Amino acid sequence: TQVQTLTQQRAASSKSKVSAADLALLTRQLATLLAAGIPVEESLRGVSEQTEKDKVRELIIGVRSKVLEGYGLAQAMAQYPNAFPELYRATVGSGEQTGRLDVVLEKLADYTE
Repeated sequence: TQVQTLTQQRAASSKSKVSAADLALLTRQLATLLAAGIPVEESLRGVSEQTEKDKVRELIIGVRSKVLEGYGLAQAMAQYPNAFPELYRATVGSGEQTGRLDVVLEKLADYTE
């Protein structure tokens, strides 16, 4: 039901806090894959397969799921506000709008480290 889905999303969101180091690493990995011309959804899959931390893997899988549903990357990340701060999401949204997502993510990785 819709209530169950909302409850599951809130539970996932509340436990989806990741460290700054993990956020920087996944951001850099995503930037590298996007710069190589790999589509966002495939890049997210690649990052989820590369990470050794279950919490980070589950987070990326959740974001990828939203992207596959048609959400933009920033919108998908907004489902996990504890993992992706507002400024981070706004910057990703800017990168999406300008077509420079790889460059923006690289800068975000530098900033997050």
